[in-house]
Amino acid sequence: MIHKNFIREKLMVGSPVIGIWSIMNTPLTIDIAAHAGLDFQILDMEHGVYDLPSLDNCIRAAESVQCSPLIRVPGLDPTIIQNCLDMGAHGIIVPRIKNFHDVTYVIQATKFNPIGSRGFNPFTRASGYHPTLPLDTTKLNNTFGLTSIILENQSALSALDDILTLPALEMLYIGVYDLSFDLGLHGQIDHPEITKIITTTISKIRKANKFSGIMVKNQEEMEKYLSLNVNMLVYGVDTHLYYSTIKRNVDAFRKITQVTAEFRLNE
Repeated sequence: MIHKNFIREKLMVGSPVIGIWSIMNTPLTIDIAAHAGLDFQILDMEHGVYDLPSLDNCIRAAESVQCSPLIRVPGLDPTIIQNCLDMGAHGIIVPRIKNFHDVTYVIQATKFNPIGSRGFNPFTRASGYHPTLPLDTTKLNNTFGLTSIILENQSALSALDDILTLPALEMLYIGVYDLSFDLGLHGQIDHPEITKIITTTISKIRKANKFSGIMVKNQEEMEKYLSLNVNMLVYGVDTHLYYSTIKRNVDAFRKITQVTAEFRLNE
């Protein structure tokens, strides 16, 4: 069994990482994206079509190519979090965080005693199905999985200073789309108010010695956020990447055939 957390190892030595959100729930697409060189993929149970059986195979597919499978769970559900970690996920990302108490609840669900209250079962994939293996050679320890939350509303941002005092919280992802709606800007993720919040938030996260993550749309944004010392860049969503690649080539085909048809008419 693979018990290395590839993304954690890179982050701990200061290497920035790149990944995608995954909404499609097939091991094939996960495998293809991993072979393309991604450091991680976030398997999305909130907006994607993932369920527990499909997660199991997709976690294996990512790991087999040394790509870390992270799971965005649907919300603050300790049972789902437990299931994902027992299957061997390299980290959990929890949405809909509103306050300091919510984050303490996340930590309780993701960490074992004495930090949290996560249930322990040595007969799962996370332990290699072997109850006598030393814990540091399995995924059943508090140093394996990455514990993360999404900052996507004003309520969580107002509690950020307190949230950043929690040692067990390791990564904070800035959810710009939901944040724009919470601010009444409805998808205007490049609005000056959003830009100001992002810059301030990244600075606070960095000063607290925690990892930050954000979505980028192009190389220019990659360079921008890397210069601000963002650790995790999420380059799009698998559904859109698939769609846009096909659409770009279909549009090129339509343009070529239209020019060809017009040329023939003028002959």
